[in-house]
Amino acid sequence: MTPVLRAQTLSVIVGIVFCLWLADGRAVEVADVLLRNGKIYTADPARSILQAIAIKGNTIVAVGDDDEVAPLIGAATTVVDLKGKLVLPGLIDTHIHPITGAVNGAKCSLAGVKATIEALTPVVTATERSTHQTRFLEPSP
Repeated sequence: MTPVLRAQTLSVIVGIVFCLWLADGRAVEVADVLLRNGKIYTADPARSILQAIAIKGNTIVAVGDDDEVAPLIGAATTVVDLKGKLVLPGLIDTHIHPITGAVNGAKCSLAGVKATIEALTPVVTATERSTHQTRFLEPSP
């Protein structure tokens, strides 16, 4: 096979593969947001930790290595370098417990107090002097 014929054959094969790839429903989708260079915990049965995640709208369209997800970067894609940080799936649970909150609010609160020995010494001293049986710190329910 001559070099010219070899190049033409290779071009035809590459063209056919490319056309088949474009015909695939997953072809050339551009992500709105791409997080890469991170640790993406997928919560799948294997508990996989991958490197990148691509998001379009409210849908995760791909998870994989940086190189696998890179083709989804388009001109308008926001690309975030996670610098090795962890991404976890999560729920946003916005509800309150008004009675429990009021009861807990009456306890000793350290909100707004710098956690230094000087700041905490009076609190610890006052607690040690307490004559009644009150738990200073309680575990979360």
